[in-house]
Amino acid sequence: MKQLQLKKGFLISNEMFGIPSIYGWLLSQKLHGKESRNRTRFLKILEEHQKQVDEDRKNLLEEHTERDKDGNLLYETKDENGKVTISTNGGPGSAFKIADNKRESLEKTMQAYVKEVFKIDNTPERREAITVVKDLLLNSEDEFSGVLALRYEEWCDAFEHMVEVKND
Repeated sequence: MKQLQLKKGFLISNEMFGIPSIYGWLLSQKLHGKESRNRTRFLKILEEHQKQVDEDRKNLLEEHTERDKDGNLLYETKDENGKVTISTNGGPGSAFKIADNKRESLEKTMQAYVKEVFKIDNTPERREAITVVKDLLLNSEDEFSGVLALRYEEWCDAFEHMVEVKND
């Protein structure tokens, strides 16, 4: 049986650079009928991994976030003039206040994390969904440039080079 191996980083978007996750990109594609249904089936497979990646990232950020004297997480919010406010309630537009002495550690940990792979078995039940998504990627008429072009190449490469695994 073949296995699709995707990097956890494929499930992380970067809005600042306009880079969607593979989940977000697939969701944005306008499809009809059978293609749409198979894409949705594939997204359901990804959802479990997406939830885990989101939880892991949040935990990593919290581990590296500054805390007040009572142990509460600190958040920073920038207003429209660029003024930064520090508080213990992270509302919309706020971000974790990463401790200066933990920034390098967070960066190294996150870089390693996004390279970790999760595996999706290409079982008979999943084969059509995986094949449809592979075809969507390889035959996309979207235009890609910059970092997104590099990410797109990685997505395609993962689908083109599924790994053969032994059934035990």
